[in-house]
Amino acid sequence: MVWAVLAVLLLSGPQGSAPASGNECATCHLRNAWTQSVTTHVDMWITSRHAFYRVGCEKCHGGDARTTDQRIAHRGVLNSAARSSPVSRTAQPATCGRCHRREANAFEGSVHRALLSQAETSAPTCTSCHSSMASDVLSPAALETQCRQCHHGDPQNRAGTARREVEALARLRLALRRAKLEIDITKDEDRKASLTKHWAESDRVLRDGMAALHRFDQSGVEDRLSEVRSQIDRLRAAVAGR
Repeated sequence: MVWAVLAVLLLSGPQGSAPASGNECATCHLRNAWTQSVTTHVDMWITSRHAFYRVGCEKCHGGDARTTDQRIAHRGVLNSAARSSPVSRTAQPATCGRCHRREANAFEGSVHRALLSQAETSAPTCTSCHSSMASDVLSPAALETQCRQCHHGDPQNRAGTARREVEALARLRLALRRAKLEIDITKDEDRKASLTKHWAESDRVLRDGMAALHRFDQSGVEDRLSEVRSQIDRLRAAVAGR
């Protein structure tokens, strides 16, 4: 069946890696989705990076992915509205933080996290910007709109600053990708190894800058941006042989 083939392809992972063994969640949910004409939760998962990297339903929702018995498979799985669910609004930072440690650690120090811990319904959580399946991330313009839902009429224009910082980091990430292409075609192996090491350090600094956004400390993000720019400027110079 088409749905079964699709499940196998998705669960085979990137670059032809070994299929995930015994994971029945996606297979069953994809089969159910195939018979429906509306967009379902699993449809969002199909296009997500989670699917690409074989992060299945049970990693976040719990349950038993090894069985086709519906009762056993869903044992312990709670609706996201339940506070004790690992995908509830207040639990998401801890659940997502199992893999996304940089971002989760930054978010823990934010005022948004403090509000979320107090069960403030308007406080943002992971899915406020990343959607429930991380199938997409808000564009800079959409992020600004999202921020203005709470920070409207803000004299500090924090929503606009957030948009500018995200745009700046996106440009720096593109510059880093271009540098990697130049490094990959370098024929001198010793120079290539040196540049690759330099690139890896620049990539680490960039990732730290991206993670810093989750603390929502905009002056801190500006400091990170400055550090990232300096690091990538040095890398560009090294790649160009200057």
